[in-house]
Amino acid sequence: MEFKEFGWFGFRTIIPRSWSLSAEKTEQKSSYIRLEDERSLRMEVKWERSNSRIPPSGSMLLYRFKKTVASSSKYKFPFQIFRKGELKVNDHRAYYEVWKEGGSSRLILAWYCGAEKRSFILSLFLPDGEAFSDYREIIENFVCHPFNRFYKLTFLDVAVDFPVDFYPYSRKFLVGNSYICLRSDFDFIFFEWFSIFSHLIKNYNFSLKQFYKKFLRREIFRNFKRFECIPSFKGNYFTFDCSYGLLRKRFVYGYGWYEKEFDKFFLIISDFSKKSINIKDLTDHIKESVEIVI
Repeated sequence: MEFKEFGWFGFRTIIPRSWSLSAEKTEQKSSYIRLEDERSLRMEVKWERSNSRIPPSGSMLLYRFKKTVASSSKYKFPFQIFRKGELKVNDHRAYYEVWKEGGSSRLILAWYCGAEKRSFILSLFLPDGEAFSDYREIIENFVCHPFNRFYKLTFLDVAVDFPVDFYPYSRKFLVGNSYICLRSDFDFIFFEWFSIFSHLIKNYNFSLKQFYKKFLRREIFRNFKRFECIPSFKGNYFTFDCSYGLLRKRFVYGYGWYEKEFDKFFLIISDFSKKSINIKDLTDHIKESVEIVI
C-alpha cells in the first residue's frame, strides 16, 4: 500500500494515497476532519483545546466519547467492544478500543497532548477483510507536537505551510478552484489556486492582467473589503508590495504565479497590521513551501 503525507491544523501523519479530505470544521479552539476513499468513510480526527488545571486522561476522553456516541443512537450502545488497551502516539499514552458492528470495525484512540494543551480522538474505519495492522503507519507517524512556526496543510492535491497562530475563517475546496483565508487577530493570509489554468485563461485572451482585473480582483475583495493594492505584473507572475487604509497602516505583500508543469495558478496575499513583522519573509516562506501532492 502506498502512503502520502497529510497535514491539518494541529497534526500531521501519512495516509493511503486513495484517501482524501471530505469534510472539515476548524476553529481557533477545536478542529474536526474526515477522510474518505472512493467507497466509504476511513478516518476522523477531532481535537479540542483544554484549559483545565487537571489534564484529562485518555481513558476519560474515550469514556466521554462513548457517551456521546451512545446518546446519538436510538440504542444504548450500538457497537460490540472487541478489544481495548494502550498505545503510544507521538510519545503520549493513548487509550484505544476496537468496536465492531456487523462486518466492519472501528479503532478509536484518545489522548491528551500537554505540549499543545489539546485532547485528541482519532478514529479509523475498516470494512470487512481489512486489518488494522495494514494502517499501523498512520498511528506511528501521527504528530500532534511540536510544530515550530508552521503547520503543513494538505488541500486536495496541494500542500502548503501556514503559521501556527493562524486559523481559517473562510474557505472553498473544489477541484478546479479552491481558496482559504486565515486570520490571527487583525492579520490575514489569503491562499488560492486554480487547476487547468491554461484552459481558464483562454477566456481572458491569455492575459494575466485581464484575468486579475476581470475575475481575481473580485475574489480578493470578497475577503478583503478595503483592499486597495495594485499588483505589478511581469511575465507569468505578479507581486503585491504596498500599504493602504487609514494612515497607511495595513501592509500587504503577495504573489500570483503560474506553474506550467502542473498547469496551476497560485495566489498568496499577506495583509498585516504591523510592519514590525517581516511580512516579505513570511510570504516567501509560504510561497516556497507550496507542493503538488500526486
